[in-house]
This record gives sequence, C-alpha cells and structure tokens, in this order.
Amino acid sequence: QSEPGELTLDAKRLSLTVSTPRLAGAVLKQGDSVELPGFAVRNVSVAASLVAASLNARQTLHEADRVLLTVATNAFNTNMTFENASMFCCVNPGELPVLIESIQCDVALATTRTAPPKVYALHLDGTRFAELPCELKNGILYLPLDTSKLQNGTPFFEIIYEN
Repeated sequence: QSEPGELTLDAKRLSLTVSTPRLAGAVLKQGDSVELPGFAVRNVSVAASLVAASLNARQTLHEADRVLLTVATNAFNTNMTFENASMFCCVNPGELPVLIESIQCDVALATTRTAPPKVYALHLDGTRFAELPCELKNGILYLPLDTSKLQNGTPFFEIIYEN
C-alpha cells in the first residue's frame, strides 16, 4: 500500500485499488467485488478494470457534476487466436473489427447531488450513443451495467448531473 493509502495492491487476490479525492477504481477478477470510500463495484462477470473520475478539476468525485466511468475488459481482433488459455503467445492476430468483451456488474457511486443524473454510453470519440438506466437513492447512484445490451462496444460512460 502506498504511504497515503491511495494505492493498494493485493498480490494474493491479484487486485489493485485506487482511491483519491477525484478518482476511484479497481482491477478485479471475475466474480469479485470491491468497496472503496464512496465507490463500489459488485459481482463483475469478467475480469475488468473500473475507474470513476471527476471531469471537473475543482470537484471531488462525490461532488462532481460530470463523471467519466471507464470499464476496461478484454479486447481482441475478430478471429484472434492464442497458443493456450494464458494468452501469452498469439498464433493468429485476426482482423478488424476489434471485439470488446461484455461485462455485467453493479456500480454504486456516492454523490452530494440530489437530482438523478443521466448516464450515457460513449463512442470512442466521446459522442453519446445510448442512455443507461440508473437510480439515485439516499446519496448513492446505482448503475446496473450490462454492456451486452448496447448496440456498440465501449469502455466509456458519462455520468452527468444537470442543473
């Protein structure tokens, strides 16, 4: 663990967490959950890295009016193959398009905001392409995430609290 406690690496569980005033995140194995101050991810269906960050330099993650949620899973070229399950040696690099592994999990994010936000899936250029359902209850934003239901694969989601 780092001296101020912001970074924690658990070598036995093969996990990493980050918790700072403007950013919180974790690297998780399939089936894992994590509870950080004001940020929780429960029951990830595949190994993934999930990070929430305030997009306003003057606002903490919990005060933020705009948050970027990044959900990174495996991404491979179509028909890409490996020598074995370790994926250490690539036998066939495959071809485009790149396929992003879908994930199902529940994200909970503490907020000082009182009105429910809008949550959007973003194209890689930052444009919005789908609105996702969410619930704000007692200062916690609950976001059930299932990327298999999206028309396009993406690692990026915008959470925006409008005035």
